Amino acid sequence: MTRPRDPGDNASPSGTSAMIHALVTAHALTGEGCYRQAAEEALATVGGLMAQAPRFAGWSLTAAAVMADGPEEIAVVGPAGPERDALAERARRRPGAVVVVADGPIAGIPLLQGREAVGGKAAAYVCRGFVCERPVTDPGQL
Repeated sequence: MTRPRDPGDNASPSGTSAMIHALVTAHALTGEGCYRQAAEEALATVGGLMAQAPRFAGWSLTAAAVMADGPEEIAVVGPAGPERDALAERARRRPGAVVVVADGPIAGIPLLQGREAVGGKAAAYVCRGFVCERPVTDPGQL
């Protein structure tokens, strides 16, 4: 016996596409290749669906696009408060972005290493593959 599963996405993502997104996020946060490999293997299971009925594979196709480009990684760091909250809210609106919010560097999260507030103000670092642009402190610039 096997448990039935529907690989298709509808108004909400399927379990498979939700897991793919979680694995992509885990890879972006840790840099561990095993998460990326697992995401690729899971994505391969819905390859036929993406080719034959892309309308029912939207979340999986989004995950594939994020994996192809490398997910946008955004580290929002600085003291808790309205400035940091505004940056975090703006960052979370970016499709496919992996967003981490913290007071500063946290051991075990490479995306936060070397990322600090700028002039005592919360800052957002936009990165790909852990290589970042200059930090911004204004949500409008993000």
